[in-house]
Amino acid sequence: MASRGRGSIEGQKLRRNRIARIAVAEGVISVAHLADEFGVSPMTVYRDVAALEELGLVTLVKGNVHASISSRSEASADFRLTQNREAKEAIAREAAALVPIGASIIVDDSTSCLYVLDKLLEQGPYYVITNSMLVAKKVAASTESRLQVLGGEYERWADSLTGTPVYSMIESLSVDFCFLSCSGIFRDACYHPYLSIAGIKSAMMHVAETKMLLVDHTKFERRSTHKFANLSDFDVVVTDSDTSLEIQATLKESVKKLHVAS
Repeated sequence: MASRGRGSIEGQKLRRNRIARIAVAEGVISVAHLADEFGVSPMTVYRDVAALEELGLVTLVKGNVHASISSRSEASADFRLTQNREAKEAIAREAAALVPIGASIIVDDSTSCLYVLDKLLEQGPYYVITNSMLVAKKVAASTESRLQVLGGEYERWADSLTGTPVYSMIESLSVDFCFLSCSGIFRDACYHPYLSIAGIKSAMMHVAETKMLLVDHTKFERRSTHKFANLSDFDVVVTDSDTSLEIQATLKESVKKLHVAS
């Protein structure tokens, strides 16, 4: 049990992330149980839950917290950025080492790609094409790398652009590398809960010479609504060392190149 009290801003963020993860794991959990778990007052939990409701992560019904995130939905970009940081950092280091300076890369709105982008921008200039506003902001702050933003309708939860204009711009491109992630992998296929996002991922793959999938250990054995690719469609898959040996063995049979980051 955590020590009683509301604590620092950082402690508050950690507690809220844990509440969201507990709700996802349990499906539903009471405010009273959460207050006891974290050693805080029920009022503090209600404030935390209200903040999570604004992000679309949970809903509160009669003192019970229900998960809004499932295999059929996706968390906000801000929330996803805080999840599995160590694994994403390791994957990013491994993936960035595979890309020569000056290459053209197309990047989706996956938070895993943001970690890779940080490493790439440390290495040197690149030509980055993306529909992600988070990616665009990072590249715009770089003094050397070029940036092309795929325009379309803004999706606030993903902090990215979607729609017909994005597809039209992608179809006119030819790039060296494509970086993608997914919401889940099930039976050698990659899934995402939203058709519009799944379609953009598929379109990006079609215009890239080298297709790279970035997935941490939490993505395996998770199925969602829309399949956008088979694992065998990727030239490189990068995962972290917490991925089970059984899954790693399956990946080696399915993909062209597997890199396990540690």
